[in-house]
Amino acid sequence: MAASQQDEFIRELARQLGRIAEELHRAIDDPSLAEVLSALGSVSEVKRRQLFAEYWQLTAEHRRFLPPESRGATPSARPVRRLGDSPRQRGSMTGETCPDVFELSDGSFAVIGTDRTEELDALLPGDAARADYERIVVITRETLIRAKRDIPDA
Repeated sequence: MAASQQDEFIRELARQLGRIAEELHRAIDDPSLAEVLSALGSVSEVKRRQLFAEYWQLTAEHRRFLPPESRGATPSARPVRRLGDSPRQRGSMTGETCPDVFELSDGSFAVIGTDRTEELDALLPGDAARADYERIVVITRETLIRAKRDIPDA
């Protein structure tokens, strides 16, 4: 096998390992799924979380080979809770069409805001990048500050 073929083979293995690690990471937040995926059924949930966290750290290098589209929310992810106050609690007269932040069932976050991609894309710092499928969404400062109290530390 040529060196370039070996490199591609290793990258593909890393991608597959990364996908598995991502699924395991998402699964740990779902105790019933974690139980099914884990061969550690007799180990406490706390210890299982510690083991998954350690595994997640050890596979960080492999995950960087994941295709960018696999790094976001899983297609089946659903909003499970609002972070911060509802638009009405923040003073919206209608309680509709206002910025909002939600945690999804896979642990990622969804933001409802104003799409400002066209205006802000060229103004991003040199070390910032945006994939074609990503958008730059703006929310009010108040929305994020009120959501802050509900954002997990880890």
